[in-house]
Amino acid sequence: MFGCSDKNDLPQKKEVLSSEKISVEVEDEKASEQVKNEPHEEIEESNITISIKDESTDTENDNNESIDQSWYEKQENTVHKGDVVYPYIAPDTKNIAENIFDASFESLGQNISFEGASVNTRIARTGVQSILLDEENDTLSIKNISVEEGQWYVISGYMYTEKLPANVIRYYAAFMHYEKQLDIPTYPVVGISKAKQWEEFILPVYIKKDLNITDIKLVIRNTGAADSADNTEGAIYIDDITIHHVQNSAALYGMTKPASKQTFDGALVRVDALGNMSINQEDEFKPFIPIVVYPGGDMAEWGKYKKKGFNTILCNNPQEAKMAVKLGMHWIWDFYGYGIYENDESGYQRFEKEYWALRNSDPEVFKKLLYFYWDNERYRLFDSLKKFSDFIHKFDVNKEGIRYRPFLMQLSFSTANPHYSNDSYSLVDLQGLYANPMIFEDNDPQNYQGIEFKGDYDGEFANFAIFENIPGVKIPKTVFVINSPFGDKHLANTIFAAFARGGKGFAYWKDGGSQPKIESKLWWKNFDQTTRQIESLMPLLLTPHWTEWKLNVSLADDEDGMVVGTRDFGDKRCMITASRSSKSEKVRFSGLDTADDTAVIDYFSGKKIASWKDGAFEITFAPRGYGVYCW
Repeated sequence: MFGCSDKNDLPQKKEVLSSEKISVEVEDEKASEQVKNEPHEEIEESNITISIKDESTDTENDNNESIDQSWYEKQENTVHKGDVVYPYIAPDTKNIAENIFDASFESLGQNISFEGASVNTRIARTGVQSILLDEENDTLSIKNISVEEGQWYVISGYMYTEKLPANVIRYYAAFMHYEKQLDIPTYPVVGISKAKQWEEFILPVYIKKDLNITDIKLVIRNTGAADSADNTEGAIYIDDITIHHVQNSAALYGMTKPASKQTFDGALVRVDALGNMSINQEDEFKPFIPIVVYPGGDMAEWGKYKKKGFNTILCNNPQEAKMAVKLGMHWIWDFYGYGIYENDESGYQRFEKEYWALRNSDPEVFKKLLYFYWDNERYRLFDSLKKFSDFIHKFDVNKEGIRYRPFLMQLSFSTANPHYSNDSYSLVDLQGLYANPMIFEDNDPQNYQGIEFKGDYDGEFANFAIFENIPGVKIPKTVFVINSPFGDKHLANTIFAAFARGGKGFAYWKDGGSQPKIESKLWWKNFDQTTRQIESLMPLLLTPHWTEWKLNVSLADDEDGMVVGTRDFGDKRCMITASRSSKSEKVRFSGLDTADDTAVIDYFSGKKIASWKDGAFEITFAPRGYGVYCW
């Protein structure tokens, strides 16, 4: 449903997974993504209430006059060299309120049950037993895990496989009220990056408010083998599962040592280890923030995207790409229509033919191709994906054998990307993620008009906040997708929340088709002002999306609280903020030894909006307000 074709928009049938006496109702993979990612109507967007420059003025060139640019200038020639040294934050035991479940599977309680899965004594991480998920749909279930609403919990454990590519595992955490299911479960996919070595997995789960949730049910299921002729040992072993309550969600950044990310040093496009892109312009690489649109089918109307500040269009074929370039934009080559899911040889051959025709006959359009794109909605592909990946690695290169541009995988479950890029093989180069502000039930927006949904907050947090900490993850995160909320006004709030958590580009899904025309969206009229803000934010986005210093924030980071991302910017400290509250909020920021009367400057207007006093300052945010501030 996230590509240009409307075929993916159709609702799918549901399946029911059972495990002896308990069950978890989920949709099939494509449909489950629809329920999770198709958005609901949003509420009014409003920016920060104080000291914002008149948005009707042209701020494209003067937004950052108050910010010292020396750091950025020094970094221009070095930002793409080498791996970033990621901070190591040891797990803070003081942050763990309590362990609410702990199983090494040496003994089994009444709350543990199996369907197909079995106790194994041949391979174990500790003790003498583990759980074997040998075949597709083998399931381990754990029920009656008591939780509190509005709180964070971390599910962690270990997996083992004897050969890659291995089967893929899904973890269903269903919200319950005394064993009655109240809400659709969170169900990330988890992949393994190493064979014959126990690998940790980490799954944060946020318990939503006001649903009368008393407990959760965890179901771990083998979803089946990858489509690989060589995959003979796809079985997964599970051991040492722990679930614990976390007092402070910010500490989720430090649950495990971050994995160093690889760079992509292409001849036309480069991506540093933080996920920042740069493009070759007259033999000089310049930073570039992709502002992407999934377009409507009428190419005669595509000029509207450029006028509003979009700089990149997702395209199905070179004919669409030629229109994008004619309008002065970059483009992305979507593989959806080439049979990547069906292992369609004719579709693959059509791609080969179109690639060579474009490269040989239209070099300007070829040069404007930003990256190849795969919207991953199957989670088990291998050989069918590998055909496209092998072609890119072999042929999309210059005379010196340097690849021109990367291959990006859009996958809502960042925990699964070790299945596609690891020490044994690398099928994709970059990870795209979702930052979904809203959902709607059963693909039926008409019956949910006017209802305020707070959003899929737990999934969004997992995608962005812990990405650097997932074991085995080698590729950087980059462009995030926001699905089209019906009637929304505060798209910018979600964009800046995703930037706060490390997003490096933005894609909007989508104009027309199953969604309303983009002109009907309430944010559309002033979106050119938002894109100017995004462009002016580039120097700050190039910096690491973490700091050694931390702020105390009076409004918690939860479904209706405050998202804060801290940055070091030259000799300044900065924060990217977005309030998820539907009401005006006075927010207190503290925790740093900062001199009294130190000015807090609005990044976009250059105006002073607050001062430090007694180790703190306050800002009043409008409903769904956002902003960027430095001192």
